[in-house]
Amino acid sequence: MTKSYDNLARCYAWLERLVFGNLLARVRQEVLCNLLTNLQAGQRVLILGEGDGRFLQYFSRQCQVVCEVDCVDKSKAMLARARARLANNTLLTVNFIHADVTCDFPTNSQYDTPYDAVVSLFFLDNFNIETLEHLTHTISYQLRAGGYWYMADFRVGKQRRNNRFLLWVMYRFFRLTTDIEARSLVDPTKWLEQHLTLSTRRPWQGGFVVSETWQRQHKHQRQHEYQR
Repeated sequence: MTKSYDNLARCYAWLERLVFGNLLARVRQEVLCNLLTNLQAGQRVLILGEGDGRFLQYFSRQCQVVCEVDCVDKSKAMLARARARLANNTLLTVNFIHADVTCDFPTNSQYDTPYDAVVSLFFLDNFNIETLEHLTHTISYQLRAGGYWYMADFRVGKQRRNNRFLLWVMYRFFRLTTDIEARSLVDPTKWLEQHLTLSTRRPWQGGFVVSETWQRQHKHQRQHEYQR
């Protein structure tokens, strides 16, 4: 059997509820609320590693403005499930893109304008140090100045011993069933801070999960910080 997220597409939501209950669903809804607060008509949104489409489902039901969304995932099976979850009569125009962003990122050269928002949920924790450094740089520059990157990922948190054991089990499972490159959790904060400014942060379950909003600074803001 080839290792891929395709293998988990049908059972992914069930496995998530079995391990985390409704925690990750609540996190997705929180991130969506933050996105909708800043979203304006005509803007462009990039969703990375959407998986089986539950965030997109919420988004397509609740969004009240016309927007264009590029939904990118490496798994064809996950993309198919995401497409099936898309709400009828939604105001979103959604482009489903099958791509591995570590080597085939849909760069802005294909489009007239950069993205106004990027969303990545439990996505960055799939990658090792080298790839994380590359991706945080690349994704940050897909954003327009003033644009937001909304994300949620796992962290070690306060209950370090219990959380480290659960993370070990998770990575062991995903490395056996999928082709993720990470062997352990890497915190991407130091690379994000090179390009973006943290706007909001909310820890969940003692910091085991964290949802964050990062903003790409305007040029004059970056110049001001460098001069201080």
